[in-house]
Amino acid sequence: MRTESSQVAPGDPGTERILIFLLLRDDRRRWSLADIEADLYDVAPDAIRGSVAYLAAVGVAALNGETVEASAATRRIDALCDIAV
Repeated sequence: MRTESSQVAPGDPGTERILIFLLLRDDRRRWSLADIEADLYDVAPDAIRGSVAYLAAVGVAALNGETVEASAATRRIDALCDIAV
């Protein structure tokens, strides 16, 4: 049985890490893909979109159309471990 996460290729680990820190910022909860691409101007849009798709497929991010946010589980882990900057 294939899971949803196995149907989406992992993104670049560095891009995924940057996205997680971005999504866990205290000053903003939801991001549009366009805003992420503008904020991460030095990362290729395809790399961002691929990483967002993978993080959503494995439950780290919640993707709703063009809007992205950290999943509830990711926010809880952040609260417990204080991983965000």
